Amino acid sequence: MKNTIMYILIFTLAFAATTAGLFVLNTKYNDVFSLDFSPPQQEIADSTQLAMADSLAMEPDSLTILTTLVDSLENEVANLQRELSSAKTLIQQKDLEIENLKKKMETRKDSAYLAWLKSTRKLYETMSSSQAAKLLASISDNEARDLLYSMNKKKAAEILSNLSTEKIKKLTSPK
Repeated sequence: MKNTIMYILIFTLAFAATTAGLFVLNTKYNDVFSLDFSPPQQEIADSTQLAMADSLAMEPDSLTILTTLVDSLENEVANLQRELSSAKTLIQQKDLEIENLKKKMETRKDSAYLAWLKSTRKLYETMSSSQAAKLLASISDNEARDLLYSMNKKKAAEILSNLSTEKIKKLTSPK
């Protein structure tokens, strides 16, 4: 019986030593049962989690500040885009007004010019050819050309015969 107690005691001590050894080895290494003796991932994960927790603890404040800043910048951009579109619309309206005013001025100018041309043509046709030639030589070529081409052909030819050849070339050449 003494032998049996001795065997049970040795077996219990061997079992306790093996269990304690497995426990110690399992805390030192990753997975002893699958023969993975690399350092445990839990310690690395714990240090990584601590570093991430520290960075996350600081980020919400800066993140909210950045989010607020981005929102305010987006609002400002939207306001500037609205102002730009309204300015473009205003510019288009002013351009249309300018075009309309230019057309009105041209029609007034054209009608005033045509009235001047008609009355002046009558005056030049009643003058002597030599006197009309002297006066045509003193005005601009465009006006002289318009006057000559609006006159009676015979009277225009008489006036041209009293002008210099240079002036005749200028007045009869295409614009």
